Amino acid sequence: MLTLPWRAAIVGILTALAPMARAEEPAPVTTEPAPGDDTAGDEASVEDDARRGREERIREEREAQEEKERREREVIDARRYIFPLWGVALAKRGVHLPLPWGVTLSNVYISQFVDLTDLRLSFGDDPLEPIEFIEFGDNRVWVEAINARVDLWVLPMLSVYYMGLFSPAGRIDVDIQEPVEVPAGKDIVSLGHGFGLTGVYGYKGTFVAADTNWAWVFPNNVDGAVKTWIASFRLGRNEPLPKNWQISYWTGVMHQKFGRETLGTVLVKDVLPPFDYDGARENCAELSVVQGAACTALVDRLEENQPLTNASINYGITKGPRYPWNMIVGVQVSYTKHWQFRTEIGFLTKFSVMAMATYRFGIPFLKAEKLEEIEERRPNDPMFEAPEPAAEPEPAGRAEPAPGPTSPPPAAPEPLWQLPAQEPTPVPG
Repeated sequence: MLTLPWRAAIVGILTALAPMARAEEPAPVTTEPAPGDDTAGDEASVEDDARRGREERIREEREAQEEKERREREVIDARRYIFPLWGVALAKRGVHLPLPWGVTLSNVYISQFVDLTDLRLSFGDDPLEPIEFIEFGDNRVWVEAINARVDLWVLPMLSVYYMGLFSPAGRIDVDIQEPVEVPAGKDIVSLGHGFGLTGVYGYKGTFVAADTNWAWVFPNNVDGAVKTWIASFRLGRNEPLPKNWQISYWTGVMHQKFGRETLGTVLVKDVLPPFDYDGARENCAELSVVQGAACTALVDRLEENQPLTNASINYGITKGPRYPWNMIVGVQVSYTKHWQFRTEIGFLTKFSVMAMATYRFGIPFLKAEKLEEIEERRPNDPMFEAPEPAAEPEPAGRAEPAPGPTSPPPAAPEPLWQLPAQEPTPVPG
């Protein structure tokens, strides 16, 4: 049994060691975030970024699948039709091909100045004689015409067409300045036909188009046809719209050429207002001796030999546009691959307005059984599958690392339908 001194010594030692034991106890662990610690917010942001990344990849995969299916349909359609030639090869590259055939109905109004030169006149069976004393001012012609056209895309970027036209209303207003100021005019009704070519090239929504056509127009009271030639150039854009709609707009220039010696016969009462014979003779006297005599003889012939209301004049004259160039702007709205609605305005030197509607279609040369066979062969058809890339040899002793949680999956070969594509645009005609 310990004596009192030993007990006091043991208590003193334990009392000295107690603070040291308390100092060595671990501090309590707390889960409270320290001030300024954004670990929880960063984790939420990472999760949002990952979710958005997944949604973006899903959207891209869906768009790629839709583009793949569209290009497959383009290839099938290209195989169904003979035209355009080489359409299958371009459809494999994703070129959007229009349906080969088109039927168009349009209405056109044109108003422009024309120059009249080399005038020759005669009466009855007399031969035409040059008339130099008659001078013209501003002569204007306006025409309203209905055109019908059939076109075919022979090549992916070249269309040919044949057209017929009927002009039920038109008029040429002639401004005679010398020897007397006399307004004259004549109504025009015409029939005609012609053919033309349209070439287009498009890339990433922008297109250029060139069109040219030749026509032969047969106005009433005119012997023979008036040949016309028109060429136009356009630069524009294609913009997709929702629900299978598309809009195209453009600007450009147009050049026209028509000119020939027009021969015909008209009644004086149809082209001239009531005539002042005495005033005409006074104006003839102010001309030179030769021109004055010819002018007076013409007035005398009109007054003395035939009543004016029944007099007819044979004429020969050369007509042509005063301003061959003009500007154009236009817009076209397309619905699916079948319907196109276009309007175009010409301005500056010539005013014109055109409204046009086109229906496009194809005439398949493959039977339904053949198309079904093609559809069944599609999964194994190399036309729809991208070639497998050649495998690269692995270096000796090198192991392929396993993808971790943050490693991207191995990249797949790029399919054919994701190669850059041309976009031919129907262009207007």
